Amino acid sequence: MSVADTLRPEARQAVLGMRAAGVRRIVMLTGDNEGTAKAVADEAGVDEFRAELLPQDKLGIVQELARTHGHIAMVGDGINDAPLSRRPPWA
Repeated sequence: MSVADTLRPEARQAVLGMRAAGVRRIVMLTGDNEGTAKAVADEAGVDEFRAELLPQDKLGIVQELARTHGHIAMVGDGINDAPLSRRPPWA
């Protein structure tokens, strides 16, 4: 028996909508294990994923992406994303 996250039905459509709006690169940051993250990323259609992250790891990666790409946006879905939602780390 195994337990796995299921992708929300609207997730793939949301990724397609972001692409239609001009978003060029979509990166998923998650605390999930590598296998689960890969499956979700493949199903959602994101460009890149990074797995097994703690909240502070996500913060560092968001800062790195902002330095590298300039304009970025972040969407979080839970309490583990709280360090990112207090103040935009790229501001």
